Parts: sequence; structure tokens; C-alpha cells
Amino acid sequence: MNLRGFDPELPPTDPSTVLETFLRQLGVPAQQIPASLDERAVMYRDRLRERNALVLLDNAADEDQVRDLIPSSPTCLVLITSRRSLAGLDGIAPHLIDTFPEAESLDLLMRIAGTTV
Repeated sequence: MNLRGFDPELPPTDPSTVLETFLRQLGVPAQQIPASLDERAVMYRDRLRERNALVLLDNAADEDQVRDLIPSSPTCLVLITSRRSLAGLDGIAPHLIDTFPEAESLDLLMRIAGTTV
């Protein structure tokens, strides 16, 4: 899920909206999705309990944006990308990845898109 944390044209995605999307993807009918963020987070965590899941939270703005999106189940893995360290989250294992140098960036682009770029 692209959280648009650093999108120059759009505001970061609201966690409540993300939870609504996740709950619908988990099969919850729209009319059964709670209105409040806290209730959505509880339902989301309940739906993921004892399920194997990988939750990808891309382009996170900050800890507050992702905190309610992290399942509590030990059978779920969460991968969060951000330009910030998100050091305020409990139980994370940060892996800092630097940007590619220009030559490596172009090489990767050419391998993906072809040499006609």
C-alpha cells in the first residue's frame, strides 16, 4: 500500500482509509467496517490473527501513520519503507538502504525497461 508519505502532489494517506481498504480486501463488507480508527484497527488485527500475511507499507510519512497498520499477530510480517528512520516504533529491525549512484540507477533501469531508454 502506497502511503504517499512524501508525495509532492498528494497528502499522506490517512491510516483510517488504509484500514478500510485492508478490511475490504480481507472480505469485510463496507457496511460492517467501523467508523473510528481505533475500531478499524481492532477489527483489522482480529482478522489477521492466526493468518499468515505480509503487509507492505510503502512510503510512510512517520510512526503515527503506520502504528495502527501493524498487525499484532506473530504470523504476520510487516515491511515498511520510509525516508525517515521510524525509530519510535517498537520491535522494528531497521535496515538503511542508500540510494543508488547514477550509473547503477541507469543500469537497473536499462535492465528493467530495456536498452531503448
